[in-house]
Amino acid sequence: MMFEFISVPQHRRFPMEYYESLLSEAKAKRESSVLEAVEKAVTSKMQDIQNELEKCLEEKKAVLDINQNLIKNQDICREKVKEIEERESSAIKSKDEKIHDLEEQIRDLTVYIEAQKTLYHMTNSNDIKGGTLLPVPSKQQSSSSNTKRPSRSNRRRH
Repeated sequence: MMFEFISVPQHRRFPMEYYESLLSEAKAKRESSVLEAVEKAVTSKMQDIQNELEKCLEEKKAVLDINQNLIKNQDICREKVKEIEERESSAIKSKDEKIHDLEEQIRDLTVYIEAQKTLYHMTNSNDIKGGTLLPVPSKQQSSSSNTKRPSRSNRRRH
């Protein structure tokens, strides 16, 4: 006698347990694939953020370098401006002194010319024969006698 095997569907052999195991396997596969997808997305996002952070740090370093250079250049410019202002002040002071010296020379020449004119007119008359000529200090000389000024011969050497 021969036995004939009849193929019984799987679901009839293990009715409930079989389907529960299939469901749990499907759930596990889905959870695993979701977990892998989430991990992949998180890893990708973290890599993007890391790249962005590195880029920002490089930009920050570049900006700091530029800022330091600008501060150095500003200090150099301030020093140059200070030197220029000092030279300008010195040049103005020197020119003022020269102008003052020239004004004194003009005043001296004017007095000399006026004295020459007066002497010329007086020599034609007999008013100055036998007279004595005395120097008269000017108002400027008496008020500035406390300050040191170059002598008249030194002023003409410039």
